[in-house]
Parts: sequence; structure tokens; C-alpha cells
Amino acid sequence: MLHETRTLLLLVASLILALGCNSMNQTTPKVQQSSFGATSDGTAVDLFTLSNRNGMTVKLISYGATIIDVHAPDRNGTFAEPLPAGAYTSTGRNPFNVDSDGHRNGATGPGLFQLDVRVGYRLRPAADRSLDLFADIFNVTNRANFDNPTGDRRSTDFLNLTVLRAGAIPTTAQLGVRFEF
Repeated sequence: MLHETRTLLLLVASLILALGCNSMNQTTPKVQQSSFGATSDGTAVDLFTLSNRNGMTVKLISYGATIIDVHAPDRNGTFAEPLPAGAYTSTGRNPFNVDSDGHRNGATGPGLFQLDVRVGYRLRPAADRSLDLFADIFNVTNRANFDNPTGDRRSTDFLNLTVLRAGAIPTTAQLGVRFEF
């Protein structure tokens, strides 16, 4: 069982590192093995740290081939770490509070709620003709629907709500008439 787990661990790690490389010919992944600890029954658990020359590192343990940590640059080569677990807030005009569980996508941004209403009435001036009158009201609650704030703690806009979501508008009304013949 232990041999199968290690084989699976190395296969998964090799695949992750291969996908993290720009080209298979550019890099030779490095694997470092160290002791991670032991299970309650005394079975040794090893930590494998895999890295490539693009800066991607993956840390896995031999206990169930569990991935402990992944550090990968984005397409521009920048490392953006998720927020460590905890509660965060910002100071500024529109501060936002967030509780992060410490993982990638571990915090949720502001929610979106928009209620739109349409009312209409149909008149039939003749048997083969109709006149439709209608009114649309968008964002009836007039809620400001902000886009996700930046999670980069180095930014001056860290967790400040600065931009409305695309299509987020204040309460707006529209009247319409349609004549069908």
C-alpha cells in the first residue's frame, strides 16, 4: 500500500509540474524529500517538495498523496499568494470585510442582487390589431453591486470597493409602446 501511495504521489506531482512548465524541454523538475512526521501508529510520513525552473513548487506528503502547498506564478510570472486565514478589513471610502479560510478562493466578495420588474397592459382597438404598453424598472432596490475588490495586501485599494460590476446600474425606468397589426 505504501509503495502504491508513493507511486501515485510521484505521478500526480510529475503531472502538476509538467503542466506548470512552459515547455517540456525547458526544465528538469527537482524533487526533495524530507521527513514530515509520523502517523498515530508510527508510520513515517515524508514531505516531497517538487520545483521547476519557472518557480512553481508543489509540496506533497506521502500520507494519501495529499497536496500541502502549491506556489505557481501567473501568466506574467507574478506570485500572488492567497490571504492567510483570518478576518480582514480595509480603510477607505467603501471598505469591505472578509473572512478568509486561507486557501485559494477562500474568501467571497460582495454579493450581487438586482431586482428588475416589468408591468404591461395590452389594448385591442380592433380584432387584428393590438397596442402593448409596458414599463420596465431595473434595480428596483437601488443596490450598488460592486465588483470584487483587490486581494493584494500591497495595494492601496486592498479590499476597497471601487468599481461597479458590469451592468450594475442605479434604479432606471424604461417605458415602451408596441403596435401590432
